[in-house]
Amino acid sequence: NLNKYPPKWVTLISTGNRQIFECSRDSYPELYCYSKTNDLMRLPADTVIDCIKICSGDGNNTQIYHIFDAWIIGSKPIYKRNFIQRQEFCRVLYQGYGSKYLKFAGAMPILQSINRDNIKLNSYNKYLWFIRNKKSIE
Repeated sequence: NLNKYPPKWVTLISTGNRQIFECSRDSYPELYCYSKTNDLMRLPADTVIDCIKICSGDGNNTQIYHIFDAWIIGSKPIYKRNFIQRQEFCRVLYQGYGSKYLKFAGAMPILQSINRDNIKLNSYNKYLWFIRNKKSIE
């Protein structure tokens, strides 16, 4: 199923009336947004988060979102904060709004990721997303 529907980087935007839009960068530089009708996923109003979208292999083609960065949470802009602080906001957001359709994917240093046994044993079906932190080196 990963070949048919590979993981995709998307931005979820929750409006003031809590309607959720999924925005993708498929045709850069335009940003296309689609209304999400998933009643099983909720976010605070006025929230913008980056996620990795994965389509499950079941017959329902369920979409699961893994939060890895946040820009605005509940009208509070956090994009000027450092990445570690934004990760903590994502973790807290997950604790309050997480479900089987909205999960948390915390970033970890690449050398630490690659050396994990799970990555080594199953490297044929893993996707690695590299997020650059301008302020520090690995």
